[in-house]
Amino acid sequence: MDFKLRRVHAVLAVHETGSALAAAARIHMSQPAVTAAVSALERDLSAILFTRSNTGMTATGAGRIFCARGAAAVAHLKAAEAMIRARRNPAAQGPAPVLHRLIGEGQLRALSAVIEAGGFSSAARRLGLSQPSVYRAAKELAALCGLPLWESRGASVVPTPEARELARLGRLCFAELASAVDELREHEGVTDGRLNIGALPLARSQWLPDALAAILK
Repeated sequence: MDFKLRRVHAVLAVHETGSALAAAARIHMSQPAVTAAVSALERDLSAILFTRSNTGMTATGAGRIFCARGAAAVAHLKAAEAMIRARRNPAAQGPAPVLHRLIGEGQLRALSAVIEAGGFSSAARRLGLSQPSVYRAAKELAALCGLPLWESRGASVVPTPEARELARLGRLCFAELASAVDELREHEGVTDGRLNIGALPLARSQWLPDALAAILK
């Protein structure tokens, strides 16, 4: 599922403030835009996140589950913002923006794809997008950060340390949101899902297959 980060920010703001109006003032969106973002995310998740009344909006059980994961996801974006603020030159480039709310999911996915593929053309093929659109998204992200995120060396692209860290935190953000979907399905009584197992090379080639076979048996 491809999450729109703007919708996640809107849902979290409503959860924290208790109303779309207060949320709009907090994240600098219009009230109709906040309301639309919440409704769109509810449709995407097939879950009701808030009960509405004339006194405000209160998170449902599903809403509390999503907001816990959503807050963890945004924490990774805030960590990225702190990293960027620490490494850019405020005197030369002006104050850093509120990066964690301005960064887009397309920009993060473009950056990760460029790093993994080693170039814009390969990244575009991996994402199923045009090369100019991937380049534009990555360039917009670099401008937003106020830092160079890659060096061009012929046909290849070499990411900076800041780019690698930003991409890592972006992947962690999306992983939290993916876990929110699994937890919401479990909340509805559906217990299937994906289990990711990290392993060192020796365990991966010897111990892990035996352990998984024993568990499945």
